[in-house]
Amino acid sequence: MENTVKTPDPTEYSWQERALKAESELAAAVKRLEYLEAQVRLLTAKRFGRSSEKVNKDQLQLFDNVFNEAEANAEPFAPEPELITVPAHKRAKPRAKKGAALEGLPETVIEYRLPDEELVCSCGHERHIIDQEVTKELVVVPAQFSVNKHVQYIYGCRHCEHHGDGTTHAVVKAPKPNRAFPGSIASPSVVAHVIEEKYVMGVPLYRQEQQLARRGVNLSRQNMANWIMHAQHWLQPIYDRMKEKLLAQDIIYADETTLQVLREDGKKAESQSYMWLYRSGRDGPGIVLFEYQPTRSAEHPKEFLKGFKGYLVTDAYAGYNGIPNVTRVGCWAHARRGFDEAIKAAGKRAKDPKSLEGIKFCNELFDIERKLKDADPQERFKQRLLRSKPVLEAFLTWLKRPAQNVSTKAT
Repeated sequence: MENTVKTPDPTEYSWQERALKAESELAAAVKRLEYLEAQVRLLTAKRFGRSSEKVNKDQLQLFDNVFNEAEANAEPFAPEPELITVPAHKRAKPRAKKGAALEGLPETVIEYRLPDEELVCSCGHERHIIDQEVTKELVVVPAQFSVNKHVQYIYGCRHCEHHGDGTTHAVVKAPKPNRAFPGSIASPSVVAHVIEEKYVMGVPLYRQEQQLARRGVNLSRQNMANWIMHAQHWLQPIYDRMKEKLLAQDIIYADETTLQVLREDGKKAESQSYMWLYRSGRDGPGIVLFEYQPTRSAEHPKEFLKGFKGYLVTDAYAGYNGIPNVTRVGCWAHARRGFDEAIKAAGKRAKDPKSLEGIKFCNELFDIERKLKDADPQERFKQRLLRSKPVLEAFLTWLKRPAQNVSTKAT
């Protein structure tokens, strides 16, 4: 029997090829669909969910129990247990006294005594005080407005008026201190109140106008705006001195955020402007400075930080690159945010613990920092080498592991 070799059917081969191609395209489409679903979940969480980046402790605990029980419970710095006698009963902690949060506030003592006609008991003898019952209540007095009426007396000399030779001053005014706001009814206290309400409490001028009107003070928002503009000349030397002290620090934190400015020359009302923020670190004087700029140009922080030599803590915005004599330092809160967003994008049913593990490393570092909050800089540095460095080394090793089944668009 003659052996024959079957020639491959071109049609059959093309079907197999098309099937493999279809499977590949389907797998890519599934990954694309999963990525888009994750983006929808993340955008929904950002728009409608809580802004907090806290992670459910039970979720982290589940990860620890299943995957990382030994590492999670290990504490190399914990002392060995000692043999002690366990008491049979432990008293509950006493509750905090009511009114403890009121300590330090001025008090008005209001006493309640029996009238004289009731100081005599029904038995005929005099009643005497045996104890006191003290209760407290918090009282608020709304902002009170009053008027300082400055009366400057003018003095004259009748003798000089009639017999003077013109070389002496016949009329003299009593000395009066210069006004902070000449020609205005505003005092420094009322301007400080307006500024605090607007920039600290976030109360717009039109609402302050309404609040004042309800208290019988008719001031327009235009008046208050003029006062604020005038006050900046008084505050500028303070701002300049604070900036001088800030640039002398070793560490500065910086960030920028968008805002809209109405009726700005050369810009539409809906266009974005930027408020840049610079603040000092934990050691040294607490300084927070804002600087308005119409753009997000890298020239703004470069100009503001002239003369600064030290560490600059920022997010990943490239605009902070290239500042002379500055070492850029990343922000752990921003690094952790990426893992938090990955968890929100994955949804509640996700079983992949990768993002949870990344957040766990960040939380360990944050916990160490909280415990070292009150330590002096030398002790904090020593403890970071001892406790934070091993966590960082483990974190970097974990980051270098090849990620599987992760979309390149998600990185």
